Amino acid sequence: MKIVICAWYGLVAILQSAFYFASHTRQLLKVLLTLPVTSDCVRGARRTVVVLTAFVCLNIVVNAIFSSVMFLISDGEYDYYFAPLFTLIKVPEDRIVIVRVIVNLLGFLPVSFSYFAYVLINVLPIIL
Repeated sequence: MKIVICAWYGLVAILQSAFYFASHTRQLLKVLLTLPVTSDCVRGARRTVVVLTAFVCLNIVVNAIFSSVMFLISDGEYDYYFAPLFTLIKVPEDRIVIVRVIVNLLGFLPVSFSYFAYVLINVLPIIL
């Protein structure tokens, strides 16, 4: 599971870096400005963006609730997620909950980054 999580974090980093580079160098803007866009395309893309963004925000909230419950209520069943802290570094029993909360909060970032990258991946073909 740790290999899958690390590979997924790598994918998220690559997607975000590619979108940042395309936006920062204005290459994406140049491509979008050269396209002949109709008003129907703009309405459809706007509707898709609004629906997907609302869906992503709802997914982030549901994921936050589910992962918080999973990490805090389970009695160490999902502690493999932060393996170096429990296998190489001994964490005192009274601080385990604090470590679980911190790792859970840090886990929200890649989830939200990946969701919004997938929204952009889904919207660009509609525009193109």
